[in-house]
Amino acid sequence: MKRFEVAMEAEISVSFSDPDKAKSYFIDGIWSSYFYDLVDMEDLAKSLSQAFHNSDEHYDKDRNAIIRSPEGFGIYIKKENGYYVANWEEFGEITVRYELELEATDAYEVN
Repeated sequence: MKRFEVAMEAEISVSFSDPDKAKSYFIDGIWSSYFYDLVDMEDLAKSLSQAFHNSDEHYDKDRNAIIRSPEGFGIYIKKENGYYVANWEEFGEITVRYELELEATDAYEVN
């Protein structure tokens, strides 16, 4: 038997139209007591990226659109340009996009 470990990498871009509003909602507000205890915007971007990547893309009949719903971060609607956008009064518009899809970057045999 041979066993290999494989390193994977992806790059996800997260843009906040109103960073102060997003910080107020996700970091300073009550949201963090229910979901994640985030300390800054970088932490928010990392947590959102991970949740986004782990959520499944699927068709939403009511919205007539392809969406992703990362738990706790809203509903992101896929646009024609490949960007996913959530726009909520509470935290403003957030745009998420894969800059580099998940790919294997290294593999090595493990004894």
